[in-house]
Amino acid sequence: QKTAWCQLLERALSSAVERAAGADQEFREGLPVGFLRYMGSWHDLAAASGGGGGAAASSAGAREAFTRRFGGLLKRLQEFVDLDEVCDELGVEFMSARLPPPPAAAATASSAKAEGGGEGGEGGEGGGAVELDSQVRWVDASAVRSMISMDPETSEATVMLFHSVANERAGHMSGASGG
Repeated sequence: QKTAWCQLLERALSSAVERAAGADQEFREGLPVGFLRYMGSWHDLAAASGGGGGAAASSAGAREAFTRRFGGLLKRLQEFVDLDEVCDELGVEFMSARLPPPPAAAATASSAKAEGGGEGGEGGEGGGAVELDSQVRWVDASAVRSMISMDPETSEATVMLFHSVANERAGHMSGASGG
């Protein structure tokens, strides 16, 4: 279901690296010239054994500086993590693959619509259009994922609703988008 910390970290760090590289030149700088001469498992073993004399001391200093720089960039990467965005992505993925609401909830929704409590709030057949001042109610709130996004054309905040109502039972947790 992709609800482990490792999946969250993978997404969060991936998007944070993209943001950091776009916003801060330090993340785009080249690696030190010759870093392969002192970094890697072979060089780690050589540094641990202490062999090689003066060259080993020079390599140890370069390894230490490289590791310090990496650690500093890793700490700064946290500034670029947007946990809400990552959780929204995971929520939308989950919603697109989950089972639709149980038939009892669907029957309740149909009866509410027939009794005049359907869309539009005007009574009758429930066929009224949803307007900005319309009030709607979900019979099963767990079948809906709402999120706020920015419209790329207008840069205005937009509310987006994702639901599992139209998902096919056969496609449950298959990763195929159904609704």
